[in-house]
Amino acid sequence: MYRRWGRNQISAYASVCLAAFQPPPRLRVRLATDEENVVRETPLVMICSNAFQMEAFGLAGKECLEEGKFALYVARMAGRATIFRHGLRALTRRLRPEIDYEVVCTSDVTIETLRQRRFRAAVDGELERLESPLRFRVKSEPLCVLAPRERTEK
Repeated sequence: MYRRWGRNQISAYASVCLAAFQPPPRLRVRLATDEENVVRETPLVMICSNAFQMEAFGLAGKECLEEGKFALYVARMAGRATIFRHGLRALTRRLRPEIDYEVVCTSDVTIETLRQRRFRAAVDGELERLESPLRFRVKSEPLCVLAPRERTEK
C-alpha cells in the first residue's frame, strides 16, 4: 500500500478503517516444539527474544530468556471486540497470561499453517509474504560481531 499511495495519514486511516471491518484472522496452526506438538486456532502467533519488548508490553516470559530460550506467544481465539480489548490491554500493560494468551518457552519451534501454505506476516514490523512451515530455533554458537579497529591518536 505504501508504494501505491505513499506514507500519509489519509491512506493509513483508510487502511485502519478497512481492516476494522474485516473479520478477525483465524489461523489454524500446528506448533511443534521440543516438548509438545499441538494445534491451535488463533488470530496471532508471536515469537519474542527481546526482554525490552516483553517489559514494554508487560508480557510474561522473561524466564524463557533466562533459560536461553525464546517466548512463543499464542493469542486466545476471539472476536473483533475482544481483539480490540486485547490491544487496549497491551497498551496499558494489562494482558493476562493464560487468559488472553498462552506462553511457551522453547528453543526450537516449527509453525505450520494448516489452511493455507502462503500467508502474510509481520517480521520485525515489516509485512512479508511467507511460506509454511516456518522453523525458529536458538543457535548455541556465539554471535560474531565485526567492528572497526580503534583509531590511535597521533
